[in-house]
Amino acid sequence: MGHETDDAVVAALVEIVSCVMGIPTDKVRTDASFQNSLNIDSIGMLEVVLGIESRLQVSIPDAEIRRFADGSIEDAATWIRNELRLQGSGSREAPRSDGRGR
Repeated sequence: MGHETDDAVVAALVEIVSCVMGIPTDKVRTDASFQNSLNIDSIGMLEVVLGIESRLQVSIPDAEIRRFADGSIEDAATWIRNELRLQGSGSREAPRSDGRGR
């Protein structure tokens, strides 16, 4: 997808959460916790992650998914921007499989 601006990453996350939760984008607070404030359950979180991976072309490891769930949209956007910068610089190793397709 190329380099995302800070606002574009947050906007994409807001749109994804809005779609998954079925709420208007103006009701999605970027400082709210995915689980505690936005009440996104584990299935909803998986849908959010799949949306992020598809739309922003970034792979999110399982450990980060757990952190995303406890964090906010802003927290997730910070991680995604850093990951996109690493991918763009070519300094990141190719993802490794644990033998179970992860």
